[in-house]
Amino acid sequence: MFYLKNKENSLESTIKTILSLPPQESDAQRLKDLGVKKDKINLQTVMLEALVQKAAKGEVTAIKEVLSILDSKKEQSRPDISVLYKALQDED
Repeated sequence: MFYLKNKENSLESTIKTILSLPPQESDAQRLKDLGVKKDKINLQTVMLEALVQKAAKGEVTAIKEVLSILDSKKEQSRPDISVLYKALQDED
């Protein structure tokens, strides 16, 4: 049991590390253009932006996931996707 718990913690730590890495320059520029602060841009915000884009196009699974993220009652820190959401609404 101890081994599995440590392995899960290691996997979670690795994923968090990867998500905090800087994105490709084109992705970073797109987020900057949407108004995301430079210090908030990483692979996680790129993924969130892609999810919001899909939701804005009407993909039901993406809409449900965005709503789930927004409604989450967890006490964890999440990036502010309201800037992305507003930018997508302004495109219509």
